[in-house]
Amino acid sequence: MRNNTRRIFPLFKASNHRLSTKTSYRRYRKFLRHIRYRQYFYEYIYGNEALSHVLKKIDDLTKYYKFSISREDTSSGFIVFIIYLVIAFIMCATVAFLFIKKYNNYFKFLSKDFWIIFLLGNFILMSSMLTLYGNVTKFKCGLRISLLSFGFTLSIIPIIHKLIINLTDDNNKITKWIKNNKYLFLIGILLIDLIILSLLGIKSYSVYNIIIEEGENSQKCKMIGNFGNNIIYSILIFNGIIILSILILVFLEWNIKETYYDIRFLSSGLFINFLSMIIYYAVNKLEMNSYVDYNLILSSNILIVSFSNYLFIYGYRIVVFLFKNDKNEYNIQVRMSTQNRLTSTTKSSLSNDSSSKKSKVSNKLLYYHYRESRMPN
Repeated sequence: MRNNTRRIFPLFKASNHRLSTKTSYRRYRKFLRHIRYRQYFYEYIYGNEALSHVLKKIDDLTKYYKFSISREDTSSGFIVFIIYLVIAFIMCATVAFLFIKKYNNYFKFLSKDFWIIFLLGNFILMSSMLTLYGNVTKFKCGLRISLLSFGFTLSIIPIIHKLIINLTDDNNKITKWIKNNKYLFLIGILLIDLIILSLLGIKSYSVYNIIIEEGENSQKCKMIGNFGNNIIYSILIFNGIIILSILILVFLEWNIKETYYDIRFLSSGLFINFLSMIIYYAVNKLEMNSYVDYNLILSSNILIVSFSNYLFIYGYRIVVFLFKNDKNEYNIQVRMSTQNRLTSTTKSSLSNDSSSKKSKVSNKLLYYHYRESRMPN
């Protein structure tokens, strides 16, 4: 039968049916299904194929598999969804620590309202994973990238706000305005993100059918035209500028005692964010035939970056408090004291050689980098 099938295909392709049009393609697919039906029927009647196996192969001809909570086809979607619920519960439950007095010293890095905004943004980012479930639609395609970008921006603005305030004193007009108008600062950056996302309409996406011969068909989002791709690149550039800005601020505030560990945990979170962004867009560009692998990689990537943001910026504070003891606090003080001595020595050597080796700009950057205390307000 397989040899007969191979002989029939050239006859069809040599006919007057032109596959350049959608109608011709649909006719070709229908013709192909008819050939496959006959082939599977003969495999069951004259071959050794089990009925259940043959029925699945027949079902695969017209069925598009989807990532779902149901364990009918695969349990991957169900497991990922359970992990999502667990992380979401942890994020929501630990908000209570902000309002417990004995934890106040551990959450001084941001104000309570900005901590809540950070957690909300991180939750929105993580919830973008839910758009991978169910039937693939144009709306879901646009919604996923919108939730990813908006959630990331919303979660990172409080961090930028804090780092800018720490960098200079209140005599600086820009810093003073940002400090006194933190919600306008937040809304201003969000508006830029929303303007870019508003250009990414539903019409920018199409649903692309992935046809697997004698396998499981599926669907995925596909960008239409150069305009949509340019918007995606704009979103990448905007998020890249945000990450780069934070990295510069982290470098400049690396040795400030007040935020010593905040900065180090934040830098770890930023690295995972950057790596996650590359993985997400790389996977979307790859041609992956397995719908399970494709959705599993994307959903796992989103969960990892969301939980790492939560853990490295917020959650570790709770862990430190729960496992703290006098010995650990002593060790932390010793490490910070040693680091400060090394910093002072390095800073002295820089100041001695700076006039001959460094420009004024680099001197100023290094001054901020080795500074041990934030500017007085």
